[in-house]
Amino acid sequence: MQGFKAAVDGICNPPILFSLIFALFFVAFLWKRVHWIWTPKACILLLTAGLAFVGFGLTDPNFHAILTKPDNVPIVGMLFLVGFFSWLSMYLGLKNDRRTAANLPPVEKLESEIKILVWPDLVYTEMLCMILWSVLLIVWSIYLKAPIEEPANPAKTPNPSKAPWYFLGLQEMLVLPVCSSRASSSSDSWHSPTSTPTRKETAISPSPSGSGKSSPSSSASWCCG
Repeated sequence: MQGFKAAVDGICNPPILFSLIFALFFVAFLWKRVHWIWTPKACILLLTAGLAFVGFGLTDPNFHAILTKPDNVPIVGMLFLVGFFSWLSMYLGLKNDRRTAANLPPVEKLESEIKILVWPDLVYTEMLCMILWSVLLIVWSIYLKAPIEEPANPAKTPNPSKAPWYFLGLQEMLVLPVCSSRASSSSDSWHSPTSTPTRKETAISPSPSGSGKSSPSSSASWCCG
C-alpha cells in the first residue's frame, strides 16, 4: 500500500504529471491507431476506472479528508467534467471527419436546418435548467459549508500568500525554488518565471525573514532577485 502511495505521489508531481498528460493527449490526438479511446465504450471504461481509483483512494484517511473538504468537492467534479467534455469534443470531431470522408455534411449543418422557436422551446428549457440548478446550489450550500476565513486585515498578510483555487495549480507548477542573494542562508526565496518582465531577474519574490520570528506588521521581507 505504501509503495502504491509513493508511486501515485511521484506521478502527481506537477512537472511529471503535466508532461505525461501532454504526451498522452498528443498521442491520442494524432495517432489514428489509438482513436478507439474516443469511442463510447472507452469513455465508460475510463470513467469506471476513474471512479474506482477515487473510491479506492477514499479508504485512505488523508485522501478522504482532502477529497471531502467542502472547497475541494467542485475541483473533483471539475476533473471528471473536463475529461468528459474533452472526450465528447474528440468523439464529435472524429464523427464529422468520417462524414466528410464520405462526402456528407457535418452534423452541425443538419442541426442548423431545424427551426427552434424561442418560445416555448428555448425559454422553457432555460427556465427548467434554472430551477434545477437553483435547487442543486441550495442543497449544496446547506450540506457543504463554505470555508469562509476571517475578514481581511491589512496589517496581517498571510505568509505564504496562496492564489485562489483556480490559479493554485498554475502557481504551484510555475514557482521554482531558487536562492536569493538577499535571503538568509537558512531559507530560500521563490522565483516565478511568469513574473519575470523584460529585465533579467527582476521578479519580486517573497523571502521569509532570517530571524525565524515574524512581527505583526511584517511577516515576510520582500526582495528583488
